[in-house]
Amino acid sequence: MITNLKEVDPTIVPGREVEVVRYRVRNYRLHNALEQGARLLLFALECDSNNTSSKSLPSDSRDILDQWAVLKDEFEFGVANNDLPTPSHEYAYSIYLPTGQEIQRIRNAKMKRVVTELFNTFRVMVSCDSANAQAYVDARDVEAIRRMFKVTDDTLARWIGDGTLDATGFSVPAFERVGEVRPDVDGDYATILEPSSSMPKPKLDDVADVSVASK
Repeated sequence: MITNLKEVDPTIVPGREVEVVRYRVRNYRLHNALEQGARLLLFALECDSNNTSSKSLPSDSRDILDQWAVLKDEFEFGVANNDLPTPSHEYAYSIYLPTGQEIQRIRNAKMKRVVTELFNTFRVMVSCDSANAQAYVDARDVEAIRRMFKVTDDTLARWIGDGTLDATGFSVPAFERVGEVRPDVDGDYATILEPSSSMPKPKLDDVADVSVASK
C-alpha cells in the first residue's frame, strides 16, 4: 500500500492582540532607551515562561537580563553624550507600552512582577521633565532614573535570578498549586487617575491638559 502525502500551505494562526498606550517623548536620548524597554515588555508578555503560572525558564531569564542590560547601556550612552546641539527642526517621538489592564492579565507570577517593575521605571522616564527636551536629560532626572534602574535590578534578581539553573528566583507555590483564578484576586484592570496640577504636562493623549482645562 502506498501512502500519499498531500502538501498544503501552512495555516497562520494570528497571535493575540496586546493593548498598548502611546506615550509622547520628545527626548531623543530617552526614546532610544525606551524603545529597547518596549521590546523587553513585549518579550516578557510573549516568552515561554508565560505558559506556566510560576516558572521562569533560565533561557527566558537570560534574555530578559541581556535586553535589560542593553536598555541601561543605551541610557548611559545618552547621558555620556548629553546636551549635544539640536537642529532647528525638532522631532517628536512616541513609544508604545502595554496598558495597565494588559499587565494585570499576565498569568505568570514572576513575569507579572518583572513587567510591573519595568513599567514603573518606564513611567518615570516618560513623565520626567526632561522628556520634553530634545536631547538633554537633567542631572536630577538622570539620578531618579538610575534609582529606578537599581530597584528593577533588585526585582529581577529576586524574582527570576541570574539565568542559571541554580538561581531562578522566588518559588511561588500559591500560584503553582492554585493555578489560574477567574476573576484574579488582583483584579483585571488598572485605573489611571487624573494627574496632579503640579505636573508640567500629562503625557497621555486621552487626558486633558490641566493647564488648559483650568482656564
